[in-house]
Amino acid sequence: MAKKKETQLTYLQMPLPSDVKSHRLQKVSWQGLNMRQTMDTGLLSMEKNISTMEAPYLTPSKEPETVFGSYAHPISIAGFDTFLVVVYRDDTTVYVDYITAEGDVYTGTLKTGATKEEDEIPRCIVQFNVYDTPTDPVTGKYIKKLLVFPDKKSMDFEITKNNFTISDMTVLVKEYTNKTSPYFPPDTANHNYYYRNTYNSEVYRWVDDTSDSENSRWKVSTPPAMPGIKYATVHLSRLFGVDDDRIYASGYNDYTNWNLDTVDSYNESNAWCSPAQSNTKAGSAFTGITAFQNHVICFKRDFMHEIYNTKNPFRVQDIYAEGAIDHRTVQDVDGQLIFVSEDGVKVYTGADPRLLSFPLNLKKITYAVSGTDNRSYYLYAEEEGKSPGRLLTYDTVVGEWSEQSTQEKLLGFAHNKNGMYSLTDDGSVLKLDTDEYAAEWSFETDLFTNKSIDIRHIRKIHMLADIAEGASLKIYILYDGENFSDEMEPVYESRGHGRKTIRVRPRNTAGYGFKIHAEGSGFVRIYQMELQMNYGGELYVTGEGN
Repeated sequence: MAKKKETQLTYLQMPLPSDVKSHRLQKVSWQGLNMRQTMDTGLLSMEKNISTMEAPYLTPSKEPETVFGSYAHPISIAGFDTFLVVVYRDDTTVYVDYITAEGDVYTGTLKTGATKEEDEIPRCIVQFNVYDTPTDPVTGKYIKKLLVFPDKKSMDFEITKNNFTISDMTVLVKEYTNKTSPYFPPDTANHNYYYRNTYNSEVYRWVDDTSDSENSRWKVSTPPAMPGIKYATVHLSRLFGVDDDRIYASGYNDYTNWNLDTVDSYNESNAWCSPAQSNTKAGSAFTGITAFQNHVICFKRDFMHEIYNTKNPFRVQDIYAEGAIDHRTVQDVDGQLIFVSEDGVKVYTGADPRLLSFPLNLKKITYAVSGTDNRSYYLYAEEEGKSPGRLLTYDTVVGEWSEQSTQEKLLGFAHNKNGMYSLTDDGSVLKLDTDEYAAEWSFETDLFTNKSIDIRHIRKIHMLADIAEGASLKIYILYDGENFSDEMEPVYESRGHGRKTIRVRPRNTAGYGFKIHAEGSGFVRIYQMELQMNYGGELYVTGEGN
């Protein structure tokens, strides 16, 4: 019996043509933005108005809407409860607008005689709750205040048109009248106040000196001036703040109490102050301060300090040679402290801060502001030599970046119960999380090569998408080094609305790699994509790979 030849074809068997060797099915799940590594990462290499809120599905960002404006010289914005606070300047005066949820606007004067650009420095606005009975927080009541720095002004948290006043944050001095000697205040129970005797204008303060009798412990004193705080935060019922060189903490439960300890007098409820220049690296000026993980973190441009202890005296600890370029970039986002250094966006969770913006390929950052809705970190950043800046969002839930288009410089972000807002340099207040999706959007995958330089071509594209009424979707294929152009013909263009099963057989064009470019307008939800690729064939590309 003749031996079967191994190379001989069997019945109905055909040889595989040399131009098409095999095919492979590849599933693509959508991920975030990566502009540094643009080949075989599975991330997107370009985005415009793409959101991560429904990840791993792709959806457009919501379209911003102008809700207030326009301010001639906008300065700062902050959000609390259901209202916004906007600081701005006209020709001679710096004003504060208190904007309610109903759209009512109450205006107060922050500074008069403001005619220079120096009067337009960003403001730091914090909330402080003053308890009437700090030892009984359950049944005690408290008054909410808003404190504005570096102006050292205060205003009520809840106001109406008739009660909006802005006051200096001066030390409280109570008046009393006593024409008999000695001229001691009648209220010996409240030792934290200063008392001015209207009879002789002398001011008295209680001194912790147990060797004297109770009355003789009231001494003539001078009320301390409030320090020149630039940036502030609230922690442990105290106001913590920094100027260029020092860290301050107010007295307990009183932002006007700046009584410091002396050699002869110590009280743990007193205020506290400390310089912070313990080494050469920590020699620059402070740029911000915040409360995080039961500590106060103080930032310089290239250094971080942490404040320990829960009462006076506090202790300053040097922690890391990392810093923030602006206090407006520092945000606590769901337990992650995110801030912007000159070389990128950093995140601190208690250990050495790590670089969060590596995929964005950011160069030297010269200007940045940020905000948070406690899930995402909103960032507007400008790089040296590049204009305009970029509006980026980091989603802490999925750990991905996205990018939105912007034509205006942003001066700040604000978040309250009604949503996320930003203030533009042309004086408009934008609401970012509207219910509209009318803006144009686009994205581009990175270059698919399957980590091989074999020639291949796309045989089929399968995709599932929800297309809202009035929305549109176009899909393009870019081969090798091709750059997208409006003159290109799409391989798919949507018609109608509803859930669409997209099946595309593109032109028989081969290359070493390819990108998928998609764009549209309105709301479109794109699910997973499947690609069927063939290997081999004629090399015919239209881009730089030719």
